[in-house]
Amino acid sequence: MKMRNRHWQKFLKFGKGLNTLTIKELRAVCQPAYKQKIDPLMEWYLLRPFSIYFTWFFVRLGVGPNWVTLMGMLLGCAGSGLLMLGQVGWGVAGAVLIWLGFLFDCVDGEVARYSGKGSLRGTYLDYFVGGVNDMAIMLGLSFYVAQTMGWPLVLVVTAGVAMAYLEKIIGLYAQCVIYRNIRASWDSVEVDEAQSYDDKVWKEMGLWSRLLRVPFETFFRASLILVAFIVGASVGEHQVVAWAWVLILVLGYTLVAKSFYSEFFQDRVGTSMADFIGALKGRV
Repeated sequence: MKMRNRHWQKFLKFGKGLNTLTIKELRAVCQPAYKQKIDPLMEWYLLRPFSIYFTWFFVRLGVGPNWVTLMGMLLGCAGSGLLMLGQVGWGVAGAVLIWLGFLFDCVDGEVARYSGKGSLRGTYLDYFVGGVNDMAIMLGLSFYVAQTMGWPLVLVVTAGVAMAYLEKIIGLYAQCVIYRNIRASWDSVEVDEAQSYDDKVWKEMGLWSRLLRVPFETFFRASLILVAFIVGASVGEHQVVAWAWVLILVLGYTLVAKSFYSEFFQDRVGTSMADFIGALKGRV
């Protein structure tokens, strides 16, 4: 009994300040207005309305944002593991876990904003977990499609994993080149200034540009996978999921080609670096 009372007191202590804080007030702190312009459209309208309730719960328990990020990775990887079983029932469960993993990707940032515990380490972990989940999702989905459709396992898995890898690596290398050259060209650049520049670029995106990005967003794919498994389970047909996999591959490799063309042939890397340095010089 004493042990139970101690845990209950700990629970109340961690949640101090939330007793009088409404969900609306918590949302104002954790989901500031500028996020509506930065977040992907589907994430803002499908995840943020629900993520705040999970945020309230984790803040109440005193769970830090990095732990929430790791829980999101566990959900994503567990869901992908269920897809590998090649059974439609487990596939639906796995797709739900994957979808929840993306929900937790919103929650960790909200917990960080409320608690003031945001850090570069947490940002790194967030990006790392995102990459792991994207790879795991394509791996699990490809295994499912290969098993249920009788397609060559090696070819199907290679096509899916290669797409996820190329998407990440092209953007990653572009950012590495930009910031390495910024450092070499302008020693006064600080991380917060780099972040403010990135935010400025996102804020200047128009609605049409953001709508065009929707089919290429990873959360769109997670939602497509979930819908495909639910429909496939209801009609007893694996082809629905297989066509979803094909669509994801088409979108993914289209994005890979467009990104490489922009970075290499149109030199978006050099243009971004020049704009960044010019903006910083204008402040001095």
